[in-house]
Amino acid sequence: MAGSSAGDPMWGLRELPPPEAISWMPQTYGWGIVALALALGLTWIALRRYRVWQQQAYRRLAEAGSSAGDPMWGLRELPPPEAISWMPQTYGWGIVALALALGLTWIALRRYRVWQQQAYRRLAETDLSEIARDDARLAHLPALLRRTALAAFPRQEVANLHGSEWIDWLNQQGASFLPDDARWLDQLAYDPQLAKQSEKESTTRLIASSRLFIRRHRARV
Repeated sequence: MAGSSAGDPMWGLRELPPPEAISWMPQTYGWGIVALALALGLTWIALRRYRVWQQQAYRRLAEAGSSAGDPMWGLRELPPPEAISWMPQTYGWGIVALALALGLTWIALRRYRVWQQQAYRRLAETDLSEIARDDARLAHLPALLRRTALAAFPRQEVANLHGSEWIDWLNQQGASFLPDDARWLDQLAYDPQLAKQSEKESTTRLIASSRLFIRRHRARV
């Protein structure tokens, strides 16, 4: 042992331990905050570039289609526009539409009522046309005139009229009977056989005057 210490100058010295590995972890909180901020910044930049890359996808598809020889490749057809609604978009137009509908309904009902009220006039014209086609039916003319007058005027105004008074009243309502026609109408009402003896001119005049009364009179019922 002594010899070893005398002949070996390194005897008794211990070997130094190896140095510790250098840690990459920050040694202070400040460097930790800087590292975290840097990581967040790099992440934000990466996400931003990825979003831009997605948004430019249509451009890359168009370029790829052009390079393939089809310029329409990758394009989607635009959807058709929605159908335009006929419903009013504001309350004002709704009120106008309602008023118009009510007005048209009132006019239609009014005209229908007038058409119904004129039914007797249309029936009288039909009967008169049948009498004009057959002279033997001329005996029905006095009854047709009386029935038409009773349908359009108060009964107390018409029922007691006879002879010249009846003819004058018919002329006041638009007819054009002659004074002698009163005799013909009275006789036809009681003797239908006279219809076969009447002259063609007289028959034509009676028919024409009766038609004027049917068309021109103004009902007062």
